[in-house]
Amino acid sequence: MILVDRQINELLASGSTFLQNYKPSNVQNIAYDLRTRAYYAKDKAMKSCELVPGASVYVESVEIIELPENLVGRVLLRNSRIRQGLQLAAPLYQPGHKTRVYFRITNISNSKITLGPEEELASIQFEQLDEAPEQLYHGTFQDEMDFRSLGNYEPQLKAEMTELEKKVEDIHHIERDMYGNVINLMIIFIGIFSLINVNVNLATNGASSFEELLIFNLCTIGSVAFMTGVLRTVMESEKKPSVAIWIACAAAFAVAILIFLLV
Repeated sequence: MILVDRQINELLASGSTFLQNYKPSNVQNIAYDLRTRAYYAKDKAMKSCELVPGASVYVESVEIIELPENLVGRVLLRNSRIRQGLQLAAPLYQPGHKTRVYFRITNISNSKITLGPEEELASIQFEQLDEAPEQLYHGTFQDEMDFRSLGNYEPQLKAEMTELEKKVEDIHHIERDMYGNVINLMIIFIGIFSLINVNVNLATNGASSFEELLIFNLCTIGSVAFMTGVLRTVMESEKKPSVAIWIACAAAFAVAILIFLLV
């Protein structure tokens, strides 16, 4: 059974501590509107924040819940915030749990959303159980009055997150290598056709000497090597760029200049 406003007010008036630091006017017909105490991003507390599209932030409530053995708390996003473009993720608060209320907000809209102090983003709904469970909540997030991030699960969850990040990075490397190989093949074809085109044009127009033919071919090779070096440097920005390509580029131009000066 979900508690309605009259039942919530009666419990509060009787001295029950299931909802602390509450504001009477925030009691609604079947829920209570939570006020924001702080926002947490990368374990840093903030009074206000700006959420760009796709960004998330943890929200800490002003209110404290201390659920008796026959109550559970369910956190729900307010309708106005759903329409604003926010999405909520929250646990089901179990009997025996004493804590501030924590939930995660994500901006799924296409616009930046600014969240200020004591924003009322979510409501908590209290549901009365038909009977009390044999075990009350006694997990790692009991008595959480300040944000604990991953709590006692940090070693295990951080290892899983690190492994996931490594797999994502491996995929990025594979993707980058594929693009690099495609670009290398394109450069090879460009180089071959450029050399053929240069030699055909020189033969058609009648190159004056072997030295002239060699200079044009070396300049073409140097140009292709230079383009390859630039593209490889961009594609391999997280690695050490290949020095051999730049040496080949410089050598081709140097030999071409040397032949030109000697001839």
